[in-house]
Order: sequence, then C-alpha cells, then structure tokens
Amino acid sequence: MRLHRLVPLSLTAACAVVMASAVPAVASPAATTATQPALTSDRGLPPEYERALFASTYASLRDRVSERGYAPTSLKGYYGGMYTRDASVNALALILGRDYPQARGILRYILGYTAASGQPTIPHRIFPLSDTLAPDGQQTQIGHAVVGLGGGREFTQSMPAPGIVTAVDAWLSRSTAAHGMVTATLRAVQDSRSVVVDKATLPVSELPANGGWVTFRFAPPLLTGVPSGGYTLSLSGTGPSGGVTWWGDAKAGAAFREYTHDFALSGYDAWDEVDEKYSVLLAWARYVRANRSDRAFVAQTWPLVRKYADYHLNQPGYLSDELNLIRNPILDDEGYNNVYDLLTNTVTAQALHELVPLAKQLGAADDAHRWAQTADRISRGIRQNLITNVDGKPVYGAWYDGKDPAKFTAGWTFVNLSPIAFSWYGLDRTIMRNTVAAYMAHESRDWSGVRMLSSMSDYAFTGHNDWVLTKGLAWEWAQAHQAGDTARIGQLDQFLRHYYPDVTQPISEGWILDSDGSLRVTDPGNQEHAGWFAVMLLENYPALRGHH
Repeated sequence: MRLHRLVPLSLTAACAVVMASAVPAVASPAATTATQPALTSDRGLPPEYERALFASTYASLRDRVSERGYAPTSLKGYYGGMYTRDASVNALALILGRDYPQARGILRYILGYTAASGQPTIPHRIFPLSDTLAPDGQQTQIGHAVVGLGGGREFTQSMPAPGIVTAVDAWLSRSTAAHGMVTATLRAVQDSRSVVVDKATLPVSELPANGGWVTFRFAPPLLTGVPSGGYTLSLSGTGPSGGVTWWGDAKAGAAFREYTHDFALSGYDAWDEVDEKYSVLLAWARYVRANRSDRAFVAQTWPLVRKYADYHLNQPGYLSDELNLIRNPILDDEGYNNVYDLLTNTVTAQALHELVPLAKQLGAADDAHRWAQTADRISRGIRQNLITNVDGKPVYGAWYDGKDPAKFTAGWTFVNLSPIAFSWYGLDRTIMRNTVAAYMAHESRDWSGVRMLSSMSDYAFTGHNDWVLTKGLAWEWAQAHQAGDTARIGQLDQFLRHYYPDVTQPISEGWILDSDGSLRVTDPGNQEHAGWFAVMLLENYPALRGHH
C-alpha cells in the first residue's frame, strides 16, 4: 500500500498514472450470487472461488523468488525494489505452504543485504544484485589447464576484494563423459579468518564443452564491508575425476572474473519503519521453528537476528516508559505517521514472544528473559493504552501521536485489525469483535450491495476513504472465520467475485471506487497484499496447504 507515499514528486506522479488507470464500473453482482457455491466444503477448504484465486496468488508469491532470494514487491514494476516488510509476509505465506527453500531464500537475502549495506537495522527497501564486472578483480589468462575437477576434488583460488563480491566467473570446460554437479564456494577472508559467503551449484551439462566463462552467483554476504584479506573461490565436482577442467595460467593461477554490488543505502530506502523489522524477525522465528534441522542457516543468521531484535529496544526515543509502547517514526499508513500504533506494537510483541523459546534453545538465556519481559510489557501497554470505548464497548484503537502522545486516534484503518493479523498472543477476541463492528459502523462503504471496510481514513490526503486494501479484507476474513460468521464470509466472497472476476490473476493490492463509479484495481500480485491473502487462507484452512 504505497500509492501516496512521500517519495519524490516525479516518482509519485508516475506511480499514480500507472497504478490508477480507471476502468468502467462493473455491473451489479445480483446475477452472480444465485450460483454461489457453499462457503466451505466438508474438507475444511475455503469457498471455491477463493481456492482458485489462492492458487494463482500463491504461485505468484512462490515463483517471484529468485535463486538468490530476491523477491520484488510488484510483478509489474509499480513499486520498484523489494520492500522488506512485504517480502517478510511472502515468507510467512511460503512457510505455511511448506515452500521452505523460497522462504529461507527471502530471509537470507534480507539479512545479508542489511549486513552488507552496513545498516544498523533492517532497511525499508532493497534491490536486486547488479553484478557489476570489477576491472581490478580479474585473472583472464586461460592457456593452461590448472586443475581437473571431479571425484570430490576441490581447488581453491585466491582473489582480491575489489568491492563486495556477488558473482564470479570461472573459465571451465568439460569432457564428453563428464556429468554430475560443480559447486562453487565463495569465502571472505577477514582478520586471517575464512568465512563462507555462499555456495552455488550448476549441472556439469550446462558447462561449455570447448571452454568458456561460467558464472556463479551468490546471495548477499552476511558480513559488513569489504573483507580485508580478499576472497577465495573453491570449485569441486561430483562427476568422474578430471571431467571438468578449470583453466588459467601456470603462474597467475586459475582464471576468474569478479562482480560486485554497491550495497549503499540512504534516504527513502533506509527509512526507519519499525514494524517491518519485527515482521522480518517474526518470519525468521517461524521458519526456524518449522525447520529445526537447518542448523547452518541458524548459525549464520542468529547473530544478526539478536542484533536487530535489540536495536529499537536499546535506542532512546522508541520504547515509551509512560505508555509501555514502541514508537514507529514512519508507519506506512497515511503519509508515514510518527505514532505509537497498534500494528507496530502487536507485531513487535509477537515477534519477541516467538523468539524467546528459540533464544533459550540457542543458549541465549539473557536474551530470552529480556525479550519475554519486553513482549509482555508491550502487550500490557496495548491493553492499558490502545483499548478505548466506542459505542459503549471496548475496541482496539489505532495510535497515539509520536510527538504528542496526548493525541489519540481511535481509527479507522487496517491498523485496527492488526492484532488478528499477527496472531498476537494477547488478543482478546471479544474486543476484536467489537472493533470490527465499530469499524463497520463508522468507516465502511457500500460496494454494489456489500458493505466493505475502508482501509484508510484519508486516502491520498483527499479526506476520503475509498480504498479497500486486500490485507484489510484478509484480516477481516480471518476474524469472521474464527468467529464463525459465515454470513460475513459470504459477503466478502461476493465482493471478490464481483470486483476481481479473473481468478487466473494473483489478487491485487486493492480496489478504489471513485465517486463517478469508476473502479481502479491497484497493483495485481502486490507482494504484501497477496502475501496476507495467502497467509489468511493457509492459517484458517489448513487443508489448503496441500492444494497449492
């Protein structure tokens, strides 16, 4: 949800033109509701329409993840780059769908990019690796057969550090009988210590028979800065001995060409949006809980997770002693508000809560104790300070102003629904039901016979609330399902059938219905919103996990 972000004007204008192309208003849904199937099947699956929409949506989430773990927010380029919160939601969906390699890749990419960029905590937005050829990172003489690989033999070539290396070419050839795999291991040498950056594997069949440059691409390093001792590249093969030859020079060594990426981030890309940091850590905790045998990943990433989990807890000006709430300087709602908000505090409390047992297992008892206390403290702050009364009933309010905590906003935006989103352990279901009812009473709109919660109380600073965001729809669906409200699920199903009729396309970011009746569908396949739609269905209909 970024149509109105405070980015440079030219970018904002371009996004608005591309994303908000108007289409004619669709017809009344009355003709479609008569043939609507049963809302759930005897197998505990969601309605038929949502099953079909889930299939295309989930596939878009899984398939956008590159081998390195890069996952763009937009499939159509409406938002450039990989927003870390959006990608963390994708990881949550992939974990539930048991596509663990892709979830791992996303988390590894975010943590590696953060470390390599030198940021003190997880940044707002990151990018694909550019793999820029480094002129001073090459040995290109190829007249000598330096080593024959295969049979498990490994050969290591030292290389300089022309920057932070993200890919390396090696000049290789293969014999006609060669088969198997060739594995490249990139290591960084820092203070006489060699640290594995990443490994890449290619089938021998893809190597040029007569020799040529073969590129091995690596994930971002889980290290900060350029290694003082340079790099090494080790190649090994699983096929017959001598089946693969690494060429070079008798004196200079094996041939290589290094590629680098500039990980420098500043300005918008490094914005300090607290909720996205803890959303990434929540996804990390759930991945590790589901993959306890992945010790290598835990060993590599745990030091960074500890660091990032503590960053906002230790920095002055975030955790309020008065409110027992954590401040988010840049909440992505209406122009990046500086607030003590419900969404940030529920995800922070839940992430710390789920990190506690993992910290204990990893021998970090002090961390576990501190995080447990902080999670409970924030949860207490939510109960004491973010619950208000509307229409005579307690509801979850949205936020306090970050500069003037005396100013309180009850609602209404998707923020009011966030306790259900993150499965916050302190959730009071009666208060959550009251919240949805008050939200419906005070900030909903008729969409061709279906009342829908409007997701932003001041959409694009217009004073109007015309945008139904998919994550808000998904969170409300989860609440309705858990409350047994099949009537409301039927209405949400009707809305989707009417306003998103093509189930072959992944679900969109949202829908805007203008006063003239024109419908704008924003960013189909948006990673954050598609991710929340998938998370909602997978959490609430576990039988769906075998149907994607």
